[in-house]
Amino acid sequence: TSNDADNNICQGQSITFTATVPPPPVDYEFILNGSTSLTGGFVASNVLTTTALPLGSNAITVRVRNAQGC
Repeated sequence: TSNDADNNICQGQSITFTATVPPPPVDYEFILNGSTSLTGGFVASNVLTTTALPLGSNAITVRVRNAQGC
């Protein structure tokens, strides 16, 4: 989910994305348009705040991994 109600985000605007999954503890990687990691790999935080989205239509996906690396 994002903190922007209509998901209309202007260039340079701060936006926060939150991934919600049930336990067990997992790591998260936020991906821009299917290929660019916004977190530089897996991180422990399920929240990403950024102002670095490019102009145009963008898709944010989240990869998750459990403690076993799956």
